[in-house]
Amino acid sequence: RPIAMGHIGFIVPDLKSAEDFYHKRLGFPVSDRYAGGAALFLRCQSESEHHNLFLIWSKEGNTRFHHIAFEVRDIHEVFGGGLYIDKQGWPTQVGPGRHPVSSAYFWYFKNPCDGAVEYYADSDYVTDAWKPHNYRFNRFSEWHMVDGIHQRDDGVVRLSMAATGRQ
Repeated sequence: RPIAMGHIGFIVPDLKSAEDFYHKRLGFPVSDRYAGGAALFLRCQSESEHHNLFLIWSKEGNTRFHHIAFEVRDIHEVFGGGLYIDKQGWPTQVGPGRHPVSSAYFWYFKNPCDGAVEYYADSDYVTDAWKPHNYRFNRFSEWHMVDGIHQRDDGVVRLSMAATGRQ
């Protein structure tokens, strides 16, 4: 079960205007930027997790919801929660994997409200001393599985799962 709502992502037509509003008007510190103005990571406080708001530039000039991210305790809960969500029939969008920006482990699922839902853990914690990176390459992940982990549905209880009382 998630312990917090960590961040939300939007696709926007004008990243500069969005940065002016959230950074200059509302005071959100900039955590990092993708190369070429492709995306922007911001946080609500000077000391917090890497980002609370992720803004992605739209080539098509539209605005839309991209994803909402829920924090879980650790990588085990990313995988365990991901396997559970998958078993309930919600399709994986991408993952599991690990982001190079923020260092978080992740797993994205298709959201019934459009966009995606992300389970994540182990994000970087930044302070006032943090200097935003302007990345030269836009890498979504260090590594990831394209479409989740395929579970065998053969009815066999695995010993590791039997020890926890789950199957």
